[in-house]
Amino acid sequence: MTWSLMKLIDISFLMAGRLFGGNTLTESHAQLRTLPRGTVGREIADTLDSRGYELLPFFADHDMKHIILGYDMTEADELRMQLYMIGNGNRSLACLLPTIGSIVFYPRLWCEISYHYHLGRVGRPISRLRLSECRQRPLSEIKALYGRPPSATII
Repeated sequence: MTWSLMKLIDISFLMAGRLFGGNTLTESHAQLRTLPRGTVGREIADTLDSRGYELLPFFADHDMKHIILGYDMTEADELRMQLYMIGNGNRSLACLLPTIGSIVFYPRLWCEISYHYHLGRVGRPISRLRLSECRQRPLSEIKALYGRPPSATII
């Protein structure tokens, strides 16, 4: 198995989630696949399937935020989304520790740190949004409420 920085980031987020109060998995990947197209849960299942990923404990809510905020599931976008989340008010150790550790490995993204942080500051708080509460709701509705604000709003 090839190890990448993304694997290490994933493992660090999983461990931090377990240690510092992450939510346990309440849905299964198979259950999310049965939801109607266009719902938050189905979009998560389809996105994970398209990348060959599985829904993991403590990651369901995190994966949902990727979908709602429009951050891809790449190493660089993981860091961007975590900067957004810190700006959005998530000051948990599960968010801060891996983010601070990851910044060192991405000097090309240093110029984006304040941008994604400030996007999070002006965005509607999303940290407490849970997949269990909105898995059957239309993704378009949830994106309208919690989606990443247009960049023009931070200037």
